Order: sequence, then C-alpha cells, then structure tokens
Amino acid sequence: MDLNKKIQSIQAELNENYYVKVGNLDLTKEDLLVLSYKLGEVIPSGLGHGLVDEIISTKDTGEVFVRLHNDKSYWIVPPRYLVMYIKKFEGCEKGETILSDMYKSYRNLDENDQKSLMLSQFVFTSPKNRDKKVIVGNIVNLINQNNYFFRYRLDLFENNEIVKKFDENIKKNSFNIKMLKGDLVVIDNWRFSHGRQETTFLDNSERIIYRCLIF
Repeated sequence: MDLNKKIQSIQAELNENYYVKVGNLDLTKEDLLVLSYKLGEVIPSGLGHGLVDEIISTKDTGEVFVRLHNDKSYWIVPPRYLVMYIKKFEGCEKGETILSDMYKSYRNLDENDQKSLMLSQFVFTSPKNRDKKVIVGNIVNLINQNNYFFRYRLDLFENNEIVKKFDENIKKNSFNIKMLKGDLVVIDNWRFSHGRQETTFLDNSERIIYRCLIF
C-alpha cells in the first residue's frame, strides 16, 4: 500500500466532509501509526498507554449500545482526530458506527439557544470517572470566527433543557456506517460525535480495533 497516496486522499475528504472511511486495508499497528502521524501529532490516550490502543470487544464486553459522544471530552482540549481501524471482526453482527455533525446540530438551534449553550459551563469527567479527571468547560468552544470545537457526553448533563434540544438535533443528524475487517475511519473529533449500535457476538467471537488519537 502506498501510504503517501492514501493519506492525500484521506486528508482531502477529511477537510471536506470531516470524516472519511477507507475499506479493504491490511494494516499493522506500525502502518496505522505512520498514517496517523501524517495527520498530526499522535498522543497516548492515557497514562501508561502506547500510541496505538488495541480495543478488544467480546460477547461479555462489547454488545451494548454506545451513546453519541466525542473522545476525551474531559480533556482541556480534546484530540482533533480519532483514527479507528478494524483489525478483526469475526462472528459479529450489527454494531454499526454512528456519526453526527455537532456543528450542524448546534447551528440548527435558534439564536438564543445557541448563545445560551455557548455560554453554559458543565462539569466533565471520564467515563465512570476511571481516570479521576474533572474539568469545568463548555460544550461549544469558539477557536476563531469560523472554527469551533465541541465536547459532548449527554450522560453528564441530560437534565439541561437546551442540551436536550442540542441532543435531539444530534440524533436527527446522525447516520450509520458499517465497519468490517480492514475498514479504517478517521473522524474530526472536534466536529463529529460518534457512537455504536448494539452488537451481536457469537460465542468466542471478538472485534479488535486499533485506535490512535491525534492533535
């Protein structure tokens, strides 16, 4: 595989659509790292982690529905890009990846709700507070006149009425993409939220995902 040609096409589509899916790849962790470094600075997902996470899901751990969110919302600045590669997908059914454009969902709010959401601050923690990290921050973060980044996890503030409206828009704008063995997806983590539909695993089957986070 010519990684230089592949990365050019990934960058072009990412700039236009804020996510890109590429199929029929055969990547090692080293290949994924080379590709990821061409998009930016690869960072570990936590203390003691390497630059490429290996996420293994089985019938016991990976069947549940995963709500729309963006990765590391509890960091002061979340990673810009999320790269996921399906290394193994055997004996699994369903489990489509869900994507939604948070910027579009925000702009679909009325002007007063946009302003209120931008000014509101919330407490963000890691899932189940496993990293013991807590920040107070905004869902909507203006970088400059035309650029934003979002941090989002509905479970932390689902009783807020404006957040509920925002979440309704996120759900309306969501769509599924099927991810099979050899598929790669790169997501603009500042702009898109992602989740996963319920997955059905046969006995002794598993899904293995390689993941990189990029600034």
